[in-house]
Amino acid sequence: MSKLSADEQILDWLRKKGSITIEGNKEYYVIIDYAKGKFIYRFGDTILNEDTEVKEMHEIEILEYIKGYFVRNAQVFQQKKLRSNEEVWDYIKENPNV
Repeated sequence: MSKLSADEQILDWLRKKGSITIEGNKEYYVIIDYAKGKFIYRFGDTILNEDTEVKEMHEIEILEYIKGYFVRNAQVFQQKKLRSNEEVWDYIKENPNV
């Protein structure tokens, strides 16, 4: 069993993955990237395929985005309620390509 907290494991997972699309539709997108030791938030226009906002974010902010994304995903697609950080991490391990 890992001695890292669920939050640390989620961040490590994102570091290895490199990028995740949190939202995306015909109008806009939100992408979280990890590159060169930094977490980068990108918001952009889907039609133009152009970033309109790019900023570095702290791990705590990134965690909130990632956990929120997976909580919504589990609720919508699997009617599952994730209540703890550990449940979110378990869901990510079960659904790494969501």
